[in-house]
Amino acid sequence: RGTDIKLGEGVAELGGLCILGTERHEARRIDNQLRGRAGRQGDPGESRFFVSMEDELMRLFGGDRLKNMMERLNVPEDQPLENRIVSRSIESAQKRVEGRNFDIRKHVVQCDDVMNKHREIMYTRRKKILERIAATEENSQSAEEKPLHQDILEAMRREIAALVQAHAGNDDPEQWNAAEIAETMAALHPSFADTVTTERIRTFQESEKVQEFLEELVVTFYEEKCKNQESSIVQRAEHIVTLRSIDMHWMNHIDDMAHLREQVAFSGFAQRDPLIEYKDQGFRRFRQLLVSIDSSIVRMLLQADFEQFAAQIFMRNAQNALENAQTNEDQISAELTETGAGSHLENTGENPIVVKTGASKAMSTPQQTQQVSKIGRNDMCPCGSGKKYKKCCGK
Repeated sequence: RGTDIKLGEGVAELGGLCILGTERHEARRIDNQLRGRAGRQGDPGESRFFVSMEDELMRLFGGDRLKNMMERLNVPEDQPLENRIVSRSIESAQKRVEGRNFDIRKHVVQCDDVMNKHREIMYTRRKKILERIAATEENSQSAEEKPLHQDILEAMRREIAALVQAHAGNDDPEQWNAAEIAETMAALHPSFADTVTTERIRTFQESEKVQEFLEELVVTFYEEKCKNQESSIVQRAEHIVTLRSIDMHWMNHIDDMAHLREQVAFSGFAQRDPLIEYKDQGFRRFRQLLVSIDSSIVRMLLQADFEQFAAQIFMRNAQNALENAQTNEDQISAELTETGAGSHLENTGENPIVVKTGASKAMSTPQQTQQVSKIGRNDMCPCGSGKKYKKCCGK
């Protein structure tokens, strides 16, 4: 495709280029491209295709019908057939294959749209967190006043609300699963086991009171935990835990959706549209993903030891100090040579003192490149021969 086969001397008088096809492709576009190699730019040429009834295209679409017809008419196997019925049958088979391939591509795009919506939501959330991290480093507010810290407190409140709704959603306290609530709170942090007990939960008559009690307990515990540490350490811990939880659960969600895509393919046997099933179950799993991210952040921050993040901050500050201490000796030596100080040091045999300056970056100017317009294949050759570029210097 896109290549002109030039005819040799005397070929045009003999009929030009002849294209012989040993089979028909399932796409008519490919056959037309092959035919297009002959008769380029007014040259003579022809094309001819040979199709067997045992080819895959004919075997899948209509080959048996033509084969039975040939057997009834006692047509020899080696006798070629040239008939419009055969040509129309082949084109009809190609149209059906193209339609099937189009439906497959359409289904793939529709499934990708579902993941794109999930991806946009998660990337937007992650981008907001990164922007808040950048704002945290610029401002001098305490950790409790940061937007990310407030988001974590809201995640804790949502976690408690979901817990109460799942096990104490009824108005009748006798039907509450107080033991499960106490066990879940003890799993969040061991210190809650002494405060949140089954007897303490049953003293409340309304689920809203239980929710307020648990929210106040968790938020107060975390606020006291943050006050006992430096603000920079708390911020570093919240940043790392939040991003790590999002990345970990998002990667698991991608694998989960890939498996779901394979599973819903069998829903057609139950007279259900696989695409509808994929969207429905994908939406449920995405909602569960958001809940899992909040739950993971809450559990990790309540149980985390902030002292382990202090070493990371120390290593980061040490690395930044090391990068600031590095100098470019070549550029500074060039500056000393231009000012004449370098030759004086060479004559005296003294070692120059290397000092980092901000002027070294200003001295390096970007190299200017000459922009040259691209010559098209059908444009006139710039050598002045009067021929097209593809028939002159562009051969």
